[in-house]
Amino acid sequence: MEISIALSNSYGVLVNSFYELEPLFVDYLTRESKPKAFSVGPLYLTRPQKIEPVLHYKCRWIQWLDKKLAKRNPVFYVAFGSQAEISSAQLTEIVCGLEELKVIFLWVVRKSGTELGEEFEDMIKEIVDSSTQLPFFLDKIKEKCRRIRTSRTG
Repeated sequence: MEISIALSNSYGVLVNSFYELEPLFVDYLTRESKPKAFSVGPLYLTRPQKIEPVLHYKCRWIQWLDKKLAKRNPVFYVAFGSQAEISSAQLTEIVCGLEELKVIFLWVVRKSGTELGEEFEDMIKEIVDSSTQLPFFLDKIKEKCRRIRTSRTG
């Protein structure tokens, strides 16, 4: 809801794309979008971000990613951001699909904003207990670690 209100009060939206890449989309946005959409991409950082020094203490999820990296196992990153409202049923379907595909994944769950429900949490416990390719769920609120720039995720 907040994003809809903010958009309706905006003069325009910057889109990190360019006409040659998505001409139909850019034409549609230019013609139909309110507020107006402006293609400004691709955007690049003028200066590379500083890499923070490696901490002596590593969070559980960083240790988990390090193990996957050492074994050259790709990890699928799942996060819906702070604006998304995802129901427990939708979360369950996504987990079932990832589990069926045997995908190793790191999922950032915003527990404070989403009611996961007992059924969802029970299903996760069952997957974790039975899986050889353990998924990793990270509750952003509980696990507070410094963000570091890393090659662990693609």
